[in-house]
Amino acid sequence: TEELGTYPQLRIYAPEAITTLAQFLRSKYPRFLGSEYAVTEDEREDLYPIPVEDIQALTLPTGSFDAVVTCDVLEHIPDVKAALREMHRIMAPGGVMLSTFPFTWKPDSRVQARLLDGELLHLTSPEYHGNPASPESGSLVFTVPGWEILEWARVAGFSRVEMIMMASG
Repeated sequence: TEELGTYPQLRIYAPEAITTLAQFLRSKYPRFLGSEYAVTEDEREDLYPIPVEDIQALTLPTGSFDAVVTCDVLEHIPDVKAALREMHRIMAPGGVMLSTFPFTWKPDSRVQARLLDGELLHLTSPEYHGNPASPESGSLVFTVPGWEILEWARVAGFSRVEMIMMASG
């Protein structure tokens, strides 16, 4: 694929709107759309005019983006499989999804919390990561993906799935 930096007409979606990355993408790609997640009406009002989306049930049109970028988002999603299906759905044919997330080297993902009938169930001690949209509370980690995320992406409809390992310390 061509390098993204040479195509300012690309339609890019990211489930983040206020991060440094989102600001950079918006400055380079006029057709960039970033959103944030909010549970309550007060949170929605605090974020206004930033679009609010649930990556598990996006309101965006099918096939409307050339690229979807998620940076340290998937671990905070209660249903990663639903999020993958939605990201695939909003991508145009030939689109690309780029994603970073914590990773466990085990075959199975490490599920730390679940939503069951609207109730939060912690399976381990709660773990929170920083969230610029909610700096006081952060975001709960639901799942640390393992190797099975490759199969989840295939089942969601992605025809080419690759894992590129990078580490920082």
